[in-house]
Amino acid sequence: MGRLSCQPDVVSYTALITAYGRGAQWRRALDAFKRMQRARCAPDHVVYEAVIEVLWETGVGVAQRCAVSLYRASVLQGLARQQQQQLSGGMLRPSDVARSEPSLDIGPGR
Repeated sequence: MGRLSCQPDVVSYTALITAYGRGAQWRRALDAFKRMQRARCAPDHVVYEAVIEVLWETGVGVAQRCAVSLYRASVLQGLARQQQQQLSGGMLRPSDVARSEPSLDIGPGR
């Protein structure tokens, strides 16, 4: 019998990221988002909202900086929704969004 194959899509990755977030595993959520990008699976506003929320809700500085970088990336791609209000109660200003390139490198053990 032939082997069946299943390719994850943006919905699968969103579910995985959300599940990691519920389990307080923000690093795994971020890794899943990176895997999605490497697999050339195009993100949508829902997956951006999911990963940004997971990262921001940690209260961990490095994770929150990644959330801001992802927000910037979503703005550049025209996929930003209402996350700005979530990010530090609106402390992120529109001028902050375009200042730098998004970076998801957090390094090991941070």
